[in-house]
Amino acid sequence: MNFITINSRSIFFISAILFIFPLFVFSEDSDSSFAIIEANSNYFNETAIVFDINSVFLKSIVYVERTLNYDWSDKIFDVFFAQSGRNSSIGFCQVKLKTAYWIEKQLNDSTSSFYPGK
Repeated sequence: MNFITINSRSIFFISAILFIFPLFVFSEDSDSSFAIIEANSNYFNETAIVFDINSVFLKSIVYVERTLNYDWSDKIFDVFFAQSGRNSSIGFCQVKLKTAYWIEKQLNDSTSSFYPGK
């Protein structure tokens, strides 16, 4: 009968997987998210003006996405799939590429009911 032997090296790797790996799996910490949002504040303000909404609401949505729903796998796998031609989800709120293209087309088409105007 074969038994699995656990030596100190095995214990180290198991410990690393259980205690260190989760640090990289979880979403971004709140301070980093806040700094990134503030660094890009001008984009939020410009978008808010175009769509006549409060820029604080936009920043709040992105903050929640980054701290609760955006992790390392989004940065690695989604970009890889998008570059390989698949309809990957990208960016905040995980918008599919085809959906993003459709939205862009609707916003720039003056005959579309979604056209925001000049």
